[in-house]
Amino acid sequence: MDIMNLNLKLFYGQGCPHCKKMIKNLKELKEEFSFEVKKYEVYENEENRRKLEKISRGKCSGVPFIISQDKKDYICGSTSYEKTKEWLKEVLKEKEKIR
Repeated sequence: MDIMNLNLKLFYGQGCPHCKKMIKNLKELKEEFSFEVKKYEVYENEENRRKLEKISRGKCSGVPFIISQDKKDYICGSTSYEKTKEWLKEVLKEKEKIR
């Protein structure tokens, strides 16, 4: 699998300050790394809330919640830019191993 095809899912809540920070961090990180993010709003969208519950399977009960395409690596809750960057590097390194 080419790392250029890395897809992440971000579950967030409209008006959530931690989610807003995560979205900003990911936008900045896209300038350095190649990945796509599909966003799912969960406060107002019941279908997205059910997706979050199904995908997180008890790993995370809140937002922001970001998960890699293979559903192995995730971040739950408020995370700094630096920690998000390190997490992303690890996810990309794992993708490189299976390439």
